[in-house]
Amino acid sequence: MNADPVAQWLATVLTLRSDLRFDRRRQGDDAHIVVEDPVRSKFFQIGIAEFELALALDGQRSLQQILEHFDGKSRYDRDSIVRIGQWFATNNLAYVADVDSTSRLEQQARTVLRAKLSGIFNPISCKISLFNPNQLLSRLRPLGNLLFSKWMLFAWIGLGLYASTILYGDWERMGTATFQIFAGYKWITLLIAWILLKVVHEFGHGLACRKFGGEVPDAGVLFVLFTPMAFVNVTSTWRLSNRWERIQVTGAGIYIELLISFIALIVWKHFPGQMGDIAFDIFLMASVNTLLFNANPLMRFDGYFILTDLIAIPNLYSKGQRWLEDKARQLAFGAAPAGNPLPNEEKLYVPIYGVLSWMWRSVVGIGLIIAASVLFHGAGIALAVFGIITWYAIPLWKHWEWFRNSHKSNLLQPRRMAVSASLLTGFLILIFFVLKAPATKGAPAIVQFAGEQILRAGGEGFVKEIRVKDGQAVRANEVLIILENRQLELEVFELQKLVEESRISSRINKKDNEQSEAQAADEKTAGLEKQLVEKRAQLESLSVKAPDDGMVFERGLEMKQGAFMKTGDALLTFAHSSIKEIIVSVDQRDWESIKGSEGKFFRAAFPGCSVINTRLQKVNPRASTQLSQVSLGAHLGGSLPVRQSSSEKEKEASGSDLELFTPRFDIELVLDETNSNRLCAGQRGWAFFEASRQSMGSYLYISIREWLTQKIETAKQSTPF
Repeated sequence: MNADPVAQWLATVLTLRSDLRFDRRRQGDDAHIVVEDPVRSKFFQIGIAEFELALALDGQRSLQQILEHFDGKSRYDRDSIVRIGQWFATNNLAYVADVDSTSRLEQQARTVLRAKLSGIFNPISCKISLFNPNQLLSRLRPLGNLLFSKWMLFAWIGLGLYASTILYGDWERMGTATFQIFAGYKWITLLIAWILLKVVHEFGHGLACRKFGGEVPDAGVLFVLFTPMAFVNVTSTWRLSNRWERIQVTGAGIYIELLISFIALIVWKHFPGQMGDIAFDIFLMASVNTLLFNANPLMRFDGYFILTDLIAIPNLYSKGQRWLEDKARQLAFGAAPAGNPLPNEEKLYVPIYGVLSWMWRSVVGIGLIIAASVLFHGAGIALAVFGIITWYAIPLWKHWEWFRNSHKSNLLQPRRMAVSASLLTGFLILIFFVLKAPATKGAPAIVQFAGEQILRAGGEGFVKEIRVKDGQAVRANEVLIILENRQLELEVFELQKLVEESRISSRINKKDNEQSEAQAADEKTAGLEKQLVEKRAQLESLSVKAPDDGMVFERGLEMKQGAFMKTGDALLTFAHSSIKEIIVSVDQRDWESIKGSEGKFFRAAFPGCSVINTRLQKVNPRASTQLSQVSLGAHLGGSLPVRQSSSEKEKEASGSDLELFTPRFDIELVLDETNSNRLCAGQRGWAFFEASRQSMGSYLYISIREWLTQKIETAKQSTPF
């Protein structure tokens, strides 16, 4: 049996480095110690009790002797003493006393070198230092004083409020503009804007740090999946005793990027065209990306450090992960609780943060692996494998080593492990064989007039006259739109002349008793008359008429005045009456749930209306990836994800270069007159139907698989490589 690793560490004699600097901080009733490593320009934050233990690392006593010295005077036990000693040794803040100083320094240098090389050659994320920006930032200090003054803060708030009114007033237009940002030709512009924004973001940190007297000794570039981002080293802010100054430095990058996003949105609003398009791209990257990642406290970026300063809990992430790991081992294997229990003021925040950050890290890790797998073709697979090994395989192996060592040392409870295995087996049986998926499913729906039909251009021409307005009632055969085709009119005129000349020639031949010539002239006349009939029909088709009594509607119809239309282009929509219906787009895998449901009642929900009970009238069983109801597409604010169509035939058939990820079919729900008056044509909502039952496990598996597939397809569509 192997020796107890805890006992081995208790016998270790550690010496605290004499060159470390300690700064006591107080925040309310709480106090902590900031440890500065001047050799590596690193800072650490520890509690008062940990500091007392650190001072006891005098190179004369073992950890066991220190534990006996503090017996009854500290809340730490043997496990927590060992963990603190390991932490100081691992971070090169203490060293083993029986190792000479030369060997220790060489070992520390090798450790630092390995860390640097790992940071440089990591293909997922690598960090390269380039220069010392301290002198440059000192020259720009007046700019920092201006940017972070109270007057600029008032201007920032005012611009933010004005930008919010633009967001509210132009939401639909923004949806269309957002979809266009993924166009393949934009990637170079987006990359340049991204790099510039990240440089400005980091210089915001640097300027704020210099404003409050901090040093910025290092700046460089950070690559995440080969995407460049700038970084600056502002760890000297740990020297600042005022936490609000530290928060300002930490939040400076977010503050600057949001200021740029406000200005960019205002430019997009007032300067349409190419300048507006570029401004909107900058707005999205400087706002959505910044809020989602930099301001997100679940990732160890700006938002995380702001949160730890606000709630005064140092090392929140590591404490949360350690708590989660400890609880999992206790529940699953019956392991003894770790020492160093959480103080009362941390018992609420640390567990919640530990669980949420683990969930977020898992989602982000999967997203990065998906992105890596589709980048750079074959090389992307290697990146994905590296990410899986780094983020999942290595931690799992460490847990396995812990389990094996603990099991050999009889530190685990076999009865608890048996109960955990039984509960896990029972849970799997429950979700895959007992529990059923939700009995009700939903599908996106849209309201339209019953019996709608699209009136299209019968021939090519320019829109000469529009005689109706959106929502106008019309009579059968009423002329709605007139197209003009001067070339076609000229051809009809020429054919009329040729027909008349051929008739005259035939009459002259008959008068001169030239029968063969007359017969030839008659045949020519018949051919010309046939051509004339066809051309007149084409000319007649340029006048679009109402097929029956009803109403017509088309948003922005007046914008088509003077526009050129090809044969078959949609002009406006016609409906026989004001009665509306609901069109529901259903996934083809739900065919078994819908089949044979004609006449059955469905429920539908639309914003601003109570739930509507309606009846299934018709099922169109032909499933297709073509987007039959364009307004349901995500690019126009709908809920159906779309991608660029890969088939030219599909593009020609559907008249669109977008397609759905999975085939869907349409069903029609009828509305009575009361509900027709309550709903507006084009209104989006959801329809709910009874689903065929399947196990909860298979339902979750299929849902996760579809989510991953859609993410991979979206990444493939958006990557320029």
